[in-house]
Amino acid sequence: MALNIFKKNTEKGTVAAGKKPAVKKAADKKTEAKKEAKAVRVDSKNREAKKGGFAIGTIKAPYITEKAVNLTNKDIYVFRIDKNANKTAVKKAVEEIYKVNVEKVTMINTKDKKIGRGRMAGFKRGFRKALVRIKEGQKIEVMPK
Repeated sequence: MALNIFKKNTEKGTVAAGKKPAVKKAADKKTEAKKEAKAVRVDSKNREAKKGGFAIGTIKAPYITEKAVNLTNKDIYVFRIDKNANKTAVKKAVEEIYKVNVEKVTMINTKDKKIGRGRMAGFKRGFRKALVRIKEGQKIEVMPK
């Protein structure tokens, strides 16, 4: 039976005296952090997953303009939506939030607009909106009359 007089006791076990205990390098920690962040991003793109399903993050707000209010006479409602949302996600979100039956969803991407004030130049951010047609006879009480 050999005596381990030349080995150190550490939290992870015994290590030979000349060797240092195994420590994760900073690069390994960074790659692990990236993998975790990537996993979170994949989960955030899946609209069915976390916190209430499709509604969270898909529909940002109703889009209220004169033209949008006039479209309510044709049972069409306009919403600002997430830039990564698709038609099925918008349909399920509207049905979940407002408890109506959606017949059709049309998507529109608005472009950035250049804005100038004297020498200062900038732009107004574009966004994505959805025109949602609901079943005849149903209403969403968001738009003013």
